[in-house]
Amino acid sequence: TIRAYVLEINRPAKKLIFSQKPILTSDQFIKSTAQLKIGQKIDAIVSAVTSFGVFVAVPVKNDEFLDGLIHISEIEWNEVQNIAGMFNVSQKIACIIIGIDEQSRRIELSIRKLSADPFDEVIKHLALDQKVTGTVSRIAPLGIFIRFSLSGIDQVIEGLIRKEKIPPNVLYEVGREISATVSQIDQKKRRIVLVPVLKEKPMGYK
Repeated sequence: TIRAYVLEINRPAKKLIFSQKPILTSDQFIKSTAQLKIGQKIDAIVSAVTSFGVFVAVPVKNDEFLDGLIHISEIEWNEVQNIAGMFNVSQKIACIIIGIDEQSRRIELSIRKLSADPFDEVIKHLALDQKVTGTVSRIAPLGIFIRFSLSGIDQVIEGLIRKEKIPPNVLYEVGREISATVSQIDQKKRRIVLVPVLKEKPMGYK
């Protein structure tokens, strides 16, 4: 026998959703998070691992905990495709507060922001119209991604050639070597946009 709280009643689906934790009111949540600040470093305890992120218990005072979420995009600076096996339930992890969601009554957290963004170092070695040579790493609806390296940077870098910049009747395969020039450095999206270097401009190419 357990004590549970009704979280949701879905009559059309004939479904009841319960929680073993009491449901906080907005006022209670605001009061509990009064001592928390954006940018604050904390140790949280993993409560669940999902395909889109890690749920954690955030200690606030005494034996009180609040729900927290580390979205998959906030785990590492490099893109993470699958977090299965990276974390265990009850594991303690260091993270930093990046948001306090009063509507969802949840703390938004990040692991990657505990360290400097390596992209900042990459763009110090890049300039617009700079020529790079790399290989096709993946093909996506947005375009093709090219992996290349730079002198003085101890990491592989990935740039994007948008699909509208791919010459007509040209097919790129993963592993093919391509020369390209840097056309845009998007710091907000952490993306390097490239255009292919063409020996001659195909008809209809813009």
